[in-house]
Amino acid sequence: MPLPEPALALEIFDTLWTVRAWIAGLLLSLTAMAALTSSLAWLASEAVKAVRLPDASVPVIVAALGPVAIAIGIGLALFEFSEKLFSKAVEARLILTLQRIYISRRAAKSEARDGSVVLYGAEVAKKGLEAIYKDSWRIPVQVAGIVIWQLKLDAEWLPFLLVSAVPALACVWVLGDRLQAVSRQILDLQAELLAATKHSDAARFHSYQEGIFRRTLKFEIIKWLVERGLDAGL
Repeated sequence: MPLPEPALALEIFDTLWTVRAWIAGLLLSLTAMAALTSSLAWLASEAVKAVRLPDASVPVIVAALGPVAIAIGIGLALFEFSEKLFSKAVEARLILTLQRIYISRRAAKSEARDGSVVLYGAEVAKKGLEAIYKDSWRIPVQVAGIVIWQLKLDAEWLPFLLVSAVPALACVWVLGDRLQAVSRQILDLQAELLAATKHSDAARFHSYQEGIFRRTLKFEIIKWLVERGLDAGL
């Protein structure tokens, strides 16, 4: 039976709280990357100003802005590495936590269902939590950086920039339910597949394999449509 929204929100918070140290490192890395990315707009602006000076020359411009550009590049590389490291650490710890939660709260043992949830369900649930602890922080920070960048370059285009996000969000809203439905179908088929191995039923086993194969392709197609819809809209 699905949990009410307040109880579900509390469960999500409790789960994420168990990996709070790793999430903190991830969010700090994302914030630093967003700040350094925004500083590229300032650097580009300074370069344009330097080029327009009457006595501008390549050596003078490189001497003035080169060290700053190198520092920003090194900073971006380091924080990108730390972001990937913390991201993988959070994902791995969340999968372990979700697996333990399921095993501790299951109503009854079922080898097929247990194997499906532990191996596949935890992976899918982890992706859902990622939208909360990572994307809900990263997207506003990156959007703020882009808005600041646009204001420095040409403020007149800012309303069009914001409006362009509407079709992208609509694409995710429309196709998101389909992704969720296909993911649920794969989870159910995973349980049936494991049950078929127990009974040594080759025909059923092959049937469930083919079902998972078809739905996996369907999932990737819908996911591709969502991603391309985002790219086209933005």
